[in-house]
This record gives sequence, C-alpha cells and structure tokens, in this order.
Amino acid sequence: MSSGRAAKILGVSRIKMIEMMNKWGIYIFDEEHDLEELRQEVEQAELILNQQKF
Repeated sequence: MSSGRAAKILGVSRIKMIEMMNKWGIYIFDEEHDLEELRQEVEQAELILNQQKF
C-alpha cells in the first residue's frame, strides 16, 4: 500500500503519514512505485510553485 493511500484511509495528509511512518521506523521507499509517485508529486509541486512566482 502506498503512503498516499494509507494517509487517505487514516484521514491525514501524505506528509503527516510520512512523518508517522518515520516515527514508527517504517521506510517509505520500499517499492519503485512509491519512488515514481514521489517524483510525480515533486514535479507537480514545482509546477505550482513556478506558477505562483510574480
């Protein structure tokens, strides 16, 4: 299960889920799929940030 899906089930943000997993000693990069999902999220965040620059 991805951290994003787990966060959705628990009703918390993905960032909060990652923080919780870190606290519990769960490494989030066990699967290539998670790395690809993270890469896509970083790209999306960069696009949003670049659009907000004045």
